[in-house]
Amino acid sequence: MPVKGRSSMSGTNSRRGVVVAGFVLLGTLTAVVLSGAAVDRLPSACADREVRAAESSEPVQAAVGVEPGKVAQEFTLPDLDEQPLSLSELRGCVVVIEFWASWCPPCWESARHLDELRQRHEGRGLVVVGVSLDYSRAAIDRFLQEVGDPGMVVLWGSLAEARGVAEKYEVRAIPRALVIDRRGVIRFVGHPARITDSLLEPLW
Repeated sequence: MPVKGRSSMSGTNSRRGVVVAGFVLLGTLTAVVLSGAAVDRLPSACADREVRAAESSEPVQAAVGVEPGKVAQEFTLPDLDEQPLSLSELRGCVVVIEFWASWCPPCWESARHLDELRQRHEGRGLVVVGVSLDYSRAAIDRFLQEVGDPGMVVLWGSLAEARGVAEKYEVRAIPRALVIDRRGVIRFVGHPARITDSLLEPLW
């Protein structure tokens, strides 16, 4: 489904992030320091600071971009508790990012599919993040009340902020998803229904 208001999308700057040392043009990360609040939101399989630091210290010989094989671009958006979450805070986890909205009926089914994957693989370090392209927080709340919690970490903040992230990732239709490995490299871009157990297996 085409993204509504595509032409009005604009980029957004992160308001808060983690401390990152040694980030160069090729996307190399040498250290990540996380806030305690961020760690509390991660699956236990990827929340250990020492493990995450080791994962992040390995050089990534790839450019930043939006295609498979590229390092995923950093962004920060608030969750529904108004706590900012940056993509780099999830380094050490396998991350699925879905761009969705409550006005997109196919997104309802894709959210259920991703939640099933999350339930099967959360113990191995899978995190599902949903960037909502809804017009208001009230629309998201109505969706969650009527359809149920899809189990993902929902990020929004404002329509302009969410559209800025979608523009950064060249999202032109939803639902659209990315799979990002433990070192922050994109391994899949496409429809969420194409994300399967076999696609995720090599990432553990």
